Amino acid sequence: MPEIIHMPISATCLSRPHSLSPIAPRILHFSPIARELRECQSRITLSAESQTHFDALRSEFEKSGAGVLSFDVFDTLLLRNNQSEARRFLNVSRRILGELQSSGKFEKANSLTQYDLMIARADAMRVSYRTRRPVRGCVEGAIADVIKIARRSLGLPPEADAIFRQCEIEYEASVLHFNKALFKLIPFVRSRGGKIILVSDMYLSSELIGSIIQKIDPAALHLFDAIFSSGDLSVSKRSGRIFREIERQLEIGPASFFHIGDSFLGDVLKPREAGWKALHYPVSQGEMHERLEDLASFVSEMRSLGLPVDHWAKI
Repeated sequence: MPEIIHMPISATCLSRPHSLSPIAPRILHFSPIARELRECQSRITLSAESQTHFDALRSEFEKSGAGVLSFDVFDTLLLRNNQSEARRFLNVSRRILGELQSSGKFEKANSLTQYDLMIARADAMRVSYRTRRPVRGCVEGAIADVIKIARRSLGLPPEADAIFRQCEIEYEASVLHFNKALFKLIPFVRSRGGKIILVSDMYLSSELIGSIIQKIDPAALHLFDAIFSSGDLSVSKRSGRIFREIERQLEIGPASFFHIGDSFLGDVLKPREAGWKALHYPVSQGEMHERLEDLASFVSEMRSLGLPVDHWAKI
């Protein structure tokens, strides 16, 4: 387990969805797997090419004695490219605008720009987090609310919602890569009678996450027994409350779960506090450096256009 040098993280359960400079713990990685991941140039390459990496993961699962293998989704099972989230907002907005205009059904779309859609989405994210009803003190955004709020603010009719949603799926599927080492664990766990679940702290619903996976590979969705998202449940990994909900729904005790994810707080500390076994799967230092550079470049580009985004843009 990594040694925590300092941990300036608020104990509150409420989400802080947008921050240019998020506060994060400084961690020394003594776990061989976590250290290898932090030091590699690309987790996509490592997961695809290193047999020893897979062997180490399999060994950790075997030692855990668990019967349920749980994966975080984004940046763990599905590995992202090294663009910042802020730039992804712009890219998906460009795709949505193109589809709205090419459909010929939305006259209003002809007077919009990709930046209009991007700002509308960012504003809708904040509104969704602020207005959704808390569940046990926790709040999470919801993609259905984000789409509806953004679409209304742009003066578009409800029929546009389907285009927003489909473009979200298609864009995410185009930039995500299956983590091949983690996917190789699935048949191993299945051969031992185990279950596979996905657990995401994300405004995307479990249904939409499933659609993204199916878009990448139509045969992949059947591999998972269940998908849990804080976008549906509001309770999250970072609050620790989602783990009891999963145990309740699956009727399985905490000692049976082994979770793998990239967030030290939500994927390691909190599940361990809940009695789950957990393995840190961090973003590499090289990947993080590229994302930070991309974020700085994005913010600079937007400022040159007179679009201040510092209050919501993040990596």
